[in-house]
Amino acid sequence: MSVIQEEKTGVIEMYFDMDAGTIKEDGSGESRDFYHPGAQVEYVIGDAVSYRLISLPNGRTITKDIKSK
Repeated sequence: MSVIQEEKTGVIEMYFDMDAGTIKEDGSGESRDFYHPGAQVEYVIGDAVSYRLISLPNGRTITKDIKSK
């Protein structure tokens, strides 16, 4: 199995701290953990964002490149 990269959209669901939280994915409604330096300063809960979801062969996913929609 190879690495799969997908462009996704969703909304900021909650924060754990200033840099990490969850995004609720549009369509599936799945929550994705993310880390983005300064995220709580750039985005508020409910903001629409686009991001890259990277699925690794071991089943782990990484959420990267978060941007305002």
